[in-house]
Amino acid sequence: EQITKNKLRIALNHLKSQDNFLTNNPDVINKYGKAKIRSLILGELLHRGYIAYWSRDLTTARSIFRVVMFRRYGTFNDWKYMLPSIFPYSIHKRLVKLLEK
Repeated sequence: EQITKNKLRIALNHLKSQDNFLTNNPDVINKYGKAKIRSLILGELLHRGYIAYWSRDLTTARSIFRVVMFRRYGTFNDWKYMLPSIFPYSIHKRLVKLLEK
């Protein structure tokens, strides 16, 4: 559990640092474009969510997926993986086990 909390904390602190950097350096957004910056930042966070998901660290994956969904990011295919994270943990875990079969 401690390792799980650290992975999640690291991912969310990284996101917060990136948000703070962009707030203090709006010229970066102007230079690269909002869509590119959004893709880089949220794409990386989503990637971390998938790593947690595929290693069956659902606690971390669910939290990351919820942040990504809140920011309305991801493809239709991504949302198929992320949406179950809004269900109670026990239901989400059962869904994952069903999909593994």
